[in-house]
Amino acid sequence: MAIAAHYAQQTGKRFPFIEDFVLQKDKSLDSVDEEIIIQYIRSLDSLGALKNGRWKEAEPYIVNLGVAEHYWKYYVLKNDYEPEWPEYEQVLLKDCDRGHELVRYHGSLNAALTSNINSSDYYDTSSGKIIIANSRVEQDQKIRDHLLRCASNFKNNYDAIDACIYYADNFSLKSWPELENIIIKSIIKNIQLDHNIYLRFATKYAIHILRGRWKQVEPFYLFDVNNLTYAIDYQIAVMNKQRWPDLEREILKTKDNQLIRVYKAKLQAYNFDISDIF
Repeated sequence: MAIAAHYAQQTGKRFPFIEDFVLQKDKSLDSVDEEIIIQYIRSLDSLGALKNGRWKEAEPYIVNLGVAEHYWKYYVLKNDYEPEWPEYEQVLLKDCDRGHELVRYHGSLNAALTSNINSSDYYDTSSGKIIIANSRVEQDQKIRDHLLRCASNFKNNYDAIDACIYYADNFSLKSWPELENIIIKSIIKNIQLDHNIYLRFATKYAIHILRGRWKQVEPFYLFDVNNLTYAIDYQIAVMNKQRWPDLEREILKTKDNQLIRVYKAKLQAYNFDISDIF
C-alpha cells in the first residue's frame, strides 16, 4: 500500500482500492496504515485531484479515522476562506476519548479566525486572557460542557480530566471551579487506593491553572503513606521553595529511611533550604 501511495504521486494515477477503503466501499480490507492514507491524500493533492485542496467525498469517513486531525490541519485549516470543519467537530463532541484532539482543533481554529481581525471582534472572558472569536463563543461553551461531562464519568475519566486541564491551560483559565469539584470527588472516591493517581491531576491543575498552592486538596496528599511521593512532587512544583511542616511530620512518622533520603535529596536538588531538616 505504501508503494501504491508513492506510485500514485510519481505516475499521476489513482488507486481505487485505497479510495474504496477510505470511502468504506470495500469491507474486505480490515485496515490500512493511517500513514499510508496520509501519503495517498498528499498524492491526490499533488495531482490536483482535491477540490479547493479538500477530498470532500471522503470527509464523512475521514472524520472517524486517526488521520482526521492531520487532514483538518493541512487540508482544511490552510484554506483561510473555510477553516472550520463542523462535521469533524461534531464527531469530536460525541467522543470522550478525543478530548485533547478537540481542544487542539478549537485552539487552532480560534487562532486562525482571530489572526487578522480587529480587537472588537474578539471575545475576552473574565480571566482577561482567553481570546475567543465571536463566532466561536457558543461553541466554546459546548466544548467546555462536553469536557466536563466526560470528566464526570468517574468510572473511567483519567484522559477526560487531563483534557480539561489541557483546555484550561491552553485557554489561560485562572481557575475552573467545576473541574476542581470533579478532581476532588475523584480523589475522594479513590481515597483507599495505595497510589491515588488523581493526586497527580491535582498537582497538574495547581501547576498549570492555579500556578500555586491548592490548599483545599493538600490534606489528601497526606492521607496515606503511599501518596507521600505525590505530596513531595506537589511541594516542589508549587510551594516556591517553602517548607511543608505537615508533610515533614508525616514522612518522619513513616520511619522509612529511604523515603527520608529521597525527600531530602529532592528538596536539595531544587534549592530548598534543608539546613535544619530532620
